[in-house]
Amino acid sequence: PESFDAVLAWNVIYHGTADTIGMTLLEVVRVLRPGGAFLATLISTRNEHYGHGDEIEPDTFVIPGSGEKSHPHHYFDRVAIDNFFRDFELQACEEAVGPRPGGDHWQIHARKCVV
Repeated sequence: PESFDAVLAWNVIYHGTADTIGMTLLEVVRVLRPGGAFLATLISTRNEHYGHGDEIEPDTFVIPGSGEKSHPHHYFDRVAIDNFFRDFELQACEEAVGPRPGGDHWQIHARKCVV
């Protein structure tokens, strides 16, 4: 607990259901020191793949048989980010186009809230 000054989750934590992502963020909060930094990316609801495949829960899709896309991908808008990141102070939250058009992701810099 409270052992790390920073956690990096680049192109990873959105690969799951909302519950899985919520548990992951609780673990990040557990291991970060107060004021510790968290850098992450999340897939935007503006991403070209949003809405493709089977919706297994709101904003979470699986494209069966498509390699990397064949596991859950949860997509975020700003309201969802604010809900998921309530234990953090958002330092930066920017929606950015990926390396190719249509690859929109959120880039997050957050700090663990100091109690």
